[in-house]
Amino acid sequence: MSKYGNLNDIPATGASPETGRQDGENISGVIASEKLAKADLQRVNSYKEKIMSVSRKTGMDPAIIAAMMSRESRAGKALDANHEGDHGNAFGLMQIDKRRHTPRGAWNSEEHILQATEILISMFETIKKKFPSWSRSYVMKGVQHTTRVQTTSRVLMQLTEIQLGRTTRMILLHGQSFTKEMDTKDHAVGI
Repeated sequence: MSKYGNLNDIPATGASPETGRQDGENISGVIASEKLAKADLQRVNSYKEKIMSVSRKTGMDPAIIAAMMSRESRAGKALDANHEGDHGNAFGLMQIDKRRHTPRGAWNSEEHILQATEILISMFETIKKKFPSWSRSYVMKGVQHTTRVQTTSRVLMQLTEIQLGRTTRMILLHGQSFTKEMDTKDHAVGI
């Protein structure tokens, strides 16, 4: 278990109907989150080294970092020409809110990903301090609720477990299990 909780302990309901329409389909819930995460996986995976580095530095589960990237900017697909979203109020892959933070690094840099993860950790620590009796997983559910990445985290955890270097594993993807051979030269940390 990560020091920020276990993703498998976090119930998730999936994407809203608005989010589900991002790729032109009229879907919502877990099905929408699965489709969106799968559509983003190749782009997210192109940042694997940066995600893993930030995970090692912070102790944050790399699937949560990847999920933030997918949910906030569709791993860059939803950004404008200035690498912004939210009507110019949010910057980069991780959508740092420029009204509350001064963005660090380039829009797709490890420094940017690290800053967003540090903001997430700060939110975790604030909620944990306010509700000390809550489990780490329950605190992370609260944090993820504020960042809208609950189901995306779980889906990407399952998909990135395959992509980030596990050897043959059975992966449960919302009731569907499948096996995938992986290149063993990559050794993922703590997914």
